[in-house]
Amino acid sequence: MLKQKGNVLFIILIAIMLFAALTYAISNSTRGTTSMDRERGTISATDYMSYGSSMEKAVGRMLSSDNSENAISFENTIWKLFNGTNVMGANAACTSSACKIFDVSGGGLEAKTFPAVSVSSPIATDVQSGHGVVYALKVNGVGSTAHDLVLMIAILDQNTCMQINNALKITNPSNAPPSDSWAGATVYTGAFTGPNNATDEIGDVATQIQRKTAGCINRTGGYGSDDNYFYQVLYAR
Repeated sequence: MLKQKGNVLFIILIAIMLFAALTYAISNSTRGTTSMDRERGTISATDYMSYGSSMEKAVGRMLSSDNSENAISFENTIWKLFNGTNVMGANAACTSSACKIFDVSGGGLEAKTFPAVSVSSPIATDVQSGHGVVYALKVNGVGSTAHDLVLMIAILDQNTCMQINNALKITNPSNAPPSDSWAGATVYTGAFTGPNNATDEIGDVATQIQRKTAGCINRTGGYGSDDNYFYQVLYAR
């Protein structure tokens, strides 16, 4: 009888040890996955920031070469809306290749796209995920109260967006990117115009990005936690 009790206790002890080992393994696996996701987000964040910085420098070079701020062209056939239309049209004030950002004689850059995030029921006139757009847009605390020249990359995943902000010392409130909207912003084709109100300004609501020339914000839109946009001020006015 004592031997049977001893066997039962031994089996229970083994079961407890196995359960503890399994719990530890699952915990480590979860931590490992989280760490890998964070690492992947950091690598992706670097790609966005590097591209934004390259374009900012290219615009600076072009402006220093006597190109007008109203004559820079971002025309390309790579960046698309969900309906397939080109995002950036021609700038009538640009009359030579020297003022074209995506020409070897101008900015010397390529219209780059980034990994797409799948969204349900995309709006036809929204910029496709991973594609770029350049706005005449106010960034609160940057330059004067005039519209700035701002690159945005549309609809990136929340993890990458937050890693961009971490790298740029921007607070992610409640463990999510700061939220703002810019529904009235005008796509830049040479003019710095807009409604001059809260609909063509960022940083007025997302105060975390005030005075920041680059960062990532969640658009107050319909794609939820992945409705995030990287922005880079190309020229502060």
